[in-house]
Amino acid sequence: EQDNPNSKDGGHKNQPIARINAIQTEDSKVYVPRGPEVFKATFDLDLHVAEAWEHWRAMGAPRWIMAPMVDQSELAFRMMGRKYDCDLCYTPMLHSKLFAGSHKYRKEYLTSIPEDRPLAVQFCANNPDTLLSAAKHVTHMCDAVDINFGCPQDIARRGRYGAFLMDDPHRVHDLILTLKEGLGGFPVWAKMRVFDDTQATVDFALMVQRAGASVVAVHGRTRKQKGHLAGAADWDKVAAVKQALSIPVICNGGVTTLEEAEQCLRESGCDAVMSANGLLQLPSLFSGKAVEPFDAAKEYIEYAVQYKANHRMVRPHIFNILIPLIKHRPDLMARLGQITTRRDGSLEPFLNFLEDVRGEVSCLAEACAQQKALEEGTLELVNVEDPP
Repeated sequence: EQDNPNSKDGGHKNQPIARINAIQTEDSKVYVPRGPEVFKATFDLDLHVAEAWEHWRAMGAPRWIMAPMVDQSELAFRMMGRKYDCDLCYTPMLHSKLFAGSHKYRKEYLTSIPEDRPLAVQFCANNPDTLLSAAKHVTHMCDAVDINFGCPQDIARRGRYGAFLMDDPHRVHDLILTLKEGLGGFPVWAKMRVFDDTQATVDFALMVQRAGASVVAVHGRTRKQKGHLAGAADWDKVAAVKQALSIPVICNGGVTTLEEAEQCLRESGCDAVMSANGLLQLPSLFSGKAVEPFDAAKEYIEYAVQYKANHRMVRPHIFNILIPLIKHRPDLMARLGQITTRRDGSLEPFLNFLEDVRGEVSCLAEACAQQKALEEGTLELVNVEDPP
């Protein structure tokens, strides 16, 4: 999962953060984990593995995957990503308790169309019964239900979900097996992080497989590695998981170009590569096409209009796509932050911003290039008053 600097509350601005945490935390308290010694898996593991691979191949054996991103892997961005060779996309992380109990939440936070496939719907959860109730609402519109064991943010710590459940393996086991049994064999996936210790990482992943996960996505960073402290992703640990498991494994972390994605496939030995931040800045990443940032931002707005993206999602997308050009221009970042959308829902103010800034940045880049040429003595000045 990506670290979203624009969203301190995890993106749920219409839900008070304290309420979300209280809902998730209370939900965890009403379920006492049983673990594999009490809640025993009864399915045949060899058959489970065979079915996992059959399903993976039925989806076209995806290689390039869009990660689940809070308020950022919405329908509009997923469809743009699919144009640029994303083989499979995840939805943003959804809160299972809210999703199970609120039609309004379901309608606002999850939209899709028939062309939006293959698709994995991701939930955070800490109560298996609640998770199963939520998942039953989505099996008709997706190819897998994924459980988030990877979110490292403070909201996940306070709500007792995400990467912080990796300290509670019995609960993790129960979440997966409850879905495996309750959804009648519908594919259940899991997304996790690595531990400091490679063997602990492998052991956790093996438990996830035995509990009934059909695919495991592994982020090659620990939960302490986030934000400015993210550091490099450890593909060697992910490779160890791939070597130990019998089901498809996805490698996540440290991929910002197509070349890095191909390198990740080779070094990790995984079946697919997932990107979050890389796609946010370069939606065409997996295609290898160099799309100019202003053109990419304008194209995203066109998708946002077509698929009626919530306006709270638009601004962060434009910010992320343009960040290579405006990161040293606090005035431009401030202008982007001050844009207000019109009552009719038009995104025209964002388009106007793009055109204005494109002109400013182009003029500035041209001036810098001329200044550099002058300093290097490679620019020939012509006196316009003298005839040639």
